[in-house]
Amino acid sequence: MLFVPNRLRSGYPLRNSAGVTLLVALLLVLIGVWQIMRSREAALADARKDARNLSRSLAQHAERTIEAVDLILSGTTEWIEHNPDRTTVKGFLVRCTGTIAQVSVIAITDANGLWVVDTLAPHPPISSADRPYFAWHRDHSEDSAVVIGAPMRSHYEQRSVLPLSRRLNNPDGSFAGVVMAALEPDYFAQFYATLGLGERGSIGLWSTEGQLLSRQPAAPIESQSKDYSATPLFQNLHQASSGVYDEPAAVDGVERIVAYERLVKYPALTVSAAIARDDALAPWRREAVIQAGAISTVALALVGLGVGLGRRDRRVRAAEAEARASADLLAVTLENMDQGLMMVDADDRVQVCNRRALELLDLPAAFMAQKPTFTAVRNYQLAQNEFVRSDDAFRAWVARAGLEPKEHTYERERPNGTVLEIRTVPLAGGGAVRTYTDITARHGAEQARRESEARYRLLADNVSDLIVLGHADGRRSYISPAVHAMLGYTVEEAHRIGMREWLHPEDLGRVFATTTSLSPERPTASVVYRLRHKAGHYVWAEAVFQRVEDAGEVTIITAIRDVTERVRQERRLEQAKVAAEAGARVKAEFLANMSHELRTPLTGMLGVHDLLAGDTSLSAAQRHLIGLAQEAGRSLLAIVNDILDFSKIEAGQMAIERVPFSLRALVESCRELVAESAKGKPLRLVAEIEGDVPDWYVGDPTRLRQILLNLASNAVKFTPQGEIALRVRSAAGTGRVRVEVTDTGIGIPADKLPLLFERFSQADTSTTRQYGGTGLGLVICKRLVELMGGAIGVESIPGQGSTFWFELPLASAGADRRGETASQALTAGPVAQAYRILVAEDNEINQEIIRIVLSRRGHDVVLVSDGAQAIEAVKAGPAFDIVLMDVQMPVLDGISATAAVRTWERAQGRRPTPIVALTANAMDADVERCRAGGMDAHVGKPINWTELFGVVERLCSALAGNAEGRGRR
Repeated sequence: MLFVPNRLRSGYPLRNSAGVTLLVALLLVLIGVWQIMRSREAALADARKDARNLSRSLAQHAERTIEAVDLILSGTTEWIEHNPDRTTVKGFLVRCTGTIAQVSVIAITDANGLWVVDTLAPHPPISSADRPYFAWHRDHSEDSAVVIGAPMRSHYEQRSVLPLSRRLNNPDGSFAGVVMAALEPDYFAQFYATLGLGERGSIGLWSTEGQLLSRQPAAPIESQSKDYSATPLFQNLHQASSGVYDEPAAVDGVERIVAYERLVKYPALTVSAAIARDDALAPWRREAVIQAGAISTVALALVGLGVGLGRRDRRVRAAEAEARASADLLAVTLENMDQGLMMVDADDRVQVCNRRALELLDLPAAFMAQKPTFTAVRNYQLAQNEFVRSDDAFRAWVARAGLEPKEHTYERERPNGTVLEIRTVPLAGGGAVRTYTDITARHGAEQARRESEARYRLLADNVSDLIVLGHADGRRSYISPAVHAMLGYTVEEAHRIGMREWLHPEDLGRVFATTTSLSPERPTASVVYRLRHKAGHYVWAEAVFQRVEDAGEVTIITAIRDVTERVRQERRLEQAKVAAEAGARVKAEFLANMSHELRTPLTGMLGVHDLLAGDTSLSAAQRHLIGLAQEAGRSLLAIVNDILDFSKIEAGQMAIERVPFSLRALVESCRELVAESAKGKPLRLVAEIEGDVPDWYVGDPTRLRQILLNLASNAVKFTPQGEIALRVRSAAGTGRVRVEVTDTGIGIPADKLPLLFERFSQADTSTTRQYGGTGLGLVICKRLVELMGGAIGVESIPGQGSTFWFELPLASAGADRRGETASQALTAGPVAQAYRILVAEDNEINQEIIRIVLSRRGHDVVLVSDGAQAIEAVKAGPAFDIVLMDVQMPVLDGISATAAVRTWERAQGRRPTPIVALTANAMDADVERCRAGGMDAHVGKPINWTELFGVVERLCSALAGNAEGRGRR
């Protein structure tokens, strides 16, 4: 049984349709007329604007045209006034007339007007004495400007030309003649003809006196000689140099829009551009006809519309009858549908409910025949416990709304176990159509399938790796929930995204090559690639592909793991390695330069100290002061070395020496040096070395002195009064030497102790302001102690003092190892065997010190200032026994100079001369570079004289058996 509406609603009839349409038609006509007139004014305004712009362009064209001719005239004038032989200029004038189309002839006259030079073919004599322009120039000696004359009949072709002329003067200023160029008025007319101003537009070139010079279209012959000075053009010109006005033309009487412009550079000329009003309004007339026709058409259509409305009403009634017939047919169709259908109108009334809907929902036919509201139907179902198998939220939704004005589909199980698929589609005018489909059998099959799939998916859904099941046709039937954690997509979103959108463009080929390579013989493969995250960035992933063939269908199971952090760590390690290597290179270069710049002046300072110490005429007090200066200089050198050594440590370039030294002498010299800095304070400095401590050890005395001086200097700085003790003893049971520096100073709070050995850190910012310091000294001490295999520490009580200590594994050197000091070496007399020595050193102070020291030992010393001079000295001879070569020098460095010397020696067949590198670069790599460059030995700066004397004696003695060498000495 089908329940449908009794009638179909018809549209609302239109009332007074004829009057409304006539009113609209009249209004349309009035608006159209206003718009047409408005368009006319706009067309005239555009024409005025176009004419004004054209006149300005024409003025610029005329100025450029005349300027080109005037340049020739002025150039010719200047030529002739500086070169009295006028015949030499003819070739130049002929070339000019050949390249400038606007000029027909250029002529030069003498003071009587006779043409003496022109660009014409041979002709009878021509005189311009009767021409106005000639008379003007002859009578106006003070005016040297170009003169634009009135059009005139030419002597040679009997046609009108426009003369442009300039005066020629003799050296004494008297009149010498005229240079004249005949300008073709037709040149302007031809140019104006190309501009296209409409059928009745015109362009004119006028003189200021009111004479028409050129016009397009050409003026009648009788009009060409008329005086137009009283016309509106010149009346307006007297008021403004440019403008626009509407007047009938003076030449032909055509009404035009006229724009004029006086030439700025040549005010004797004016151009005008005129557009005929009829031409300007022609497009408007065509548009007005079209608009009027359109308005008339629409007005007539509106009138016809009123007539047609009555006919429409009759057609609507006929259509309603046809619709009722269609409704009957629809009712039969709906009655036999396998789906239940219910239609609710905009007022919530159930207008249609077919038989199948009554059966599926167990609704009474009598109840539905009353066309109840959908709310009444919903309440009836609630009373019958229709939704007992649905959850509380669904029942609450049914009680609250039940039918929403939007398209949606859901499934529901009825009390009798039937499963319905319910779909709602909203109607355009309000209301909705709802269908009910019995899907009980399908639902059971799907449930069984879901339960089966659930068992297989349980494992995939709960692993952290992303699992994807793909098919040969590109489909993906399963994507595990791990896709959200890995890539930010929900499973549904992931299914909608193609693999090409997931993959990084650079990885596409590699991934597809891997998957296509899978085969029964090679069912497994893996690849690392990038997947696009939902947020836009890429995630590195490692995928393992497994080819599976089941019942003839090939699927690929992919297990994907996020390896972003692993890839990032690998890249960081690689970048860190590259950065560390680059940093090490930069630090090494910096250290080499700084070492050279600091050690070179120290070489001179310490050399002077050593020379003074060797002076036997000094008193004991003076010797004592010189000794302190030597120690201070060496300490300064040690500090410089240690600062550079700290950088060496950072760059991994530090090397620890192992040489014999006297510990007692080292401690005592440090005490004396620190005592000097403590003068002025009530301090007592003591040095205590226990009896079981040997005197001589093998180690690095320079590093040890730096550590001890640093700690002792800090103690003096932070101890206003009391005692500072340097104590040395053997560390019990460790085989180490323990050195302690104890003071009675301000002490250090316990919470600040961990900061002491951190770079650029001090115990308190207030002490930084009071006592100064960089905060780097203790860091250097700690690094040096650790490099020597020892340990360093501090113990302190605020207000009572501090004890800094360090322990080093020093090996005993056994017997007394005292050697010759630098001062002793310098005071020694001449050696038994003297040598001829070449010294290449760019620092003048160091040159003088080295010369004095070597000369005192009896050697013959030759000084040069760079590597190039060293090469020349070696080649010039006599031969040298040994060469002391500075490494860093201007013009040519020591290594390059050594290479050149070795090349020359090989070419001459000479035995290699010993070459010793003198360098302030203490890096091991620098020493090796000197060796590789052909040098025989290396002595560092500041120079240890004992070491230098030993190297010289050793290398020169090696050649003692050579006959050539003996002959030289």
